[in-house]
Amino acid sequence: MGIIIAILGSLVIGIANVLVKKAFKSFSPSISFFVFSLISLILWGGVGLIFGLTPGNIIYGLLVGFSTAILGQAIYFHALSKGELTINAPILASYSIYTIIFSILFNHEHINLATSVCVILAIIGTVIVAFPDKIDKQELKKLSPVLWAIGAAIAIGASDTLSKGYINNSSVWNFFFYAAIAQVITSLAYLKLQQEPLGQLKSVLFNLKDDTYLLWGTITASVGTLFLFLAFQFTLASIASPITSTYPVVTIILAMIFLKEKISRKSWIGITLVVLAILGLGFFTA
Repeated sequence: MGIIIAILGSLVIGIANVLVKKAFKSFSPSISFFVFSLISLILWGGVGLIFGLTPGNIIYGLLVGFSTAILGQAIYFHALSKGELTINAPILASYSIYTIIFSILFNHEHINLATSVCVILAIIGTVIVAFPDKIDKQELKKLSPVLWAIGAAIAIGASDTLSKGYINNSSVWNFFFYAAIAQVITSLAYLKLQQEPLGQLKSVLFNLKDDTYLLWGTITASVGTLFLFLAFQFTLASIASPITSTYPVVTIILAMIFLKEKISRKSWIGITLVVLAILGLGFFTA
């Protein structure tokens, strides 16, 4: 059950990345994240309330909710807006590597030799993508989006580990409720940080049906992430996270078709290693 939900999450997130990236041409990542947070408030909060909210330790729930909102979502949206999607998507998806590392350290989960090899391959692939073709000012500027993606991947890995620990001790329904509330508050802080005037939000929300990419991008992102955390309810984080993070296969294909992105030979080698490692993680931990 958890594996099927994780596969669905991978497909939906793969599509969501391209739609959200298209929306960035008209909207900042903070605006996009705000719309995402409102949709998640309705979707995640509603699911939590309907299927079994038992508030429990409110402070603990909110702390985990804010860790998800900041580390797992806001930073992801910001990193997604940087650079080319065909390069950043696989690097962002390497969060499963850090989920595994943190899960071993803090959730006392165990991995086999094959999984360890996949982790090493993913790290090597990330280094290849991140390392510039030549050391000069222009190439170093190109490195910034990749570093954002690596930082976001580490942040998501830490967030997923905290989320899985909370879900194990409480329930996924409580998690959805607290994360939904935390994301709205975080999105408002993000808007303030990026100095986006709140007055424009009324116009954005009332015209949302005309902003196709923003609307469907944030809806699919919310649904895909919902599937990821539902998978956490039914299986280990070290299984659910690698399977869900196979989404770059879908994202790269769609980005090349609809965003007309091109990839250098060096980046292809690194991306291929990362994607193969992620697919291997899904296979060896399934």
